[in-house]
Amino acid sequence: MLLPERTVTDSLHSALSSVLNLASTEDPPHLILCMRPQKKELINDYDSKSVQIQLHALNVLETILIRQFGFARRISFVDFLNRYQYLAFDFNENVELTKENCRLLLLRLKMDGWTLGKNKLLISDSSRNL
Repeated sequence: MLLPERTVTDSLHSALSSVLNLASTEDPPHLILCMRPQKKELINDYDSKSVQIQLHALNVLETILIRQFGFARRISFVDFLNRYQYLAFDFNENVELTKENCRLLLLRLKMDGWTLGKNKLLISDSSRNL
């Protein structure tokens, strides 16, 4: 009895399943990004400009630099204040969702291991359990 020939879809499904199984056993979870090394499907054809554009669009290089400085989590000022404003401000107080109020909240909570970016709060590994 002949076995059916393995299709490209079968191979892709198998490869993705093994990557997801590997990623699900690791702690913390990893982000998996798929990028195309070229626009045309040619063997041994690598378009470095295309890959560079994809890396830039996905903010991969920025994320690597931030992680190298020890900041494991990024959260926008708006999301952070929406989630945690009641820890340092009154419930009936109207808190503007600004960078300065984010800084004030962190100071009132006496947190360390953070820095403010242009649009996001960067939290270090030691403080990320907040």
